[in-house]
Amino acid sequence: MANAGNIVSFFSQRPWIYSLVLLLALVFWIGSGHSSEAEQKEKTKETPEAPLSRVSVETFYSEPVTRSISLYGRTAPDRDATISAEADGRVISARVKKGAW
Repeated sequence: MANAGNIVSFFSQRPWIYSLVLLLALVFWIGSGHSSEAEQKEKTKETPEAPLSRVSVETFYSEPVTRSISLYGRTAPDRDATISAEADGRVISARVKKGAW
């Protein structure tokens, strides 16, 4: 078990070894997926070519667009407040007739 501890400490002090092993594995994996040119030519000979299909093309140009939103409705306040003025004093006379207002 002491030997396993030495191996772990060896690799923990040299993390570039992990990177090198990973890089070599990726290069081998990607390289193994490429086939030779002879195999590619055989594949193209086996598959018959389909006739070309007709395509129609239409050209579009940008145009300015005016965006607007028209909404109908009624607005209402979230809160109602009553405001009044108060003053100290005495009413001496009221210059209105009774029932005028």
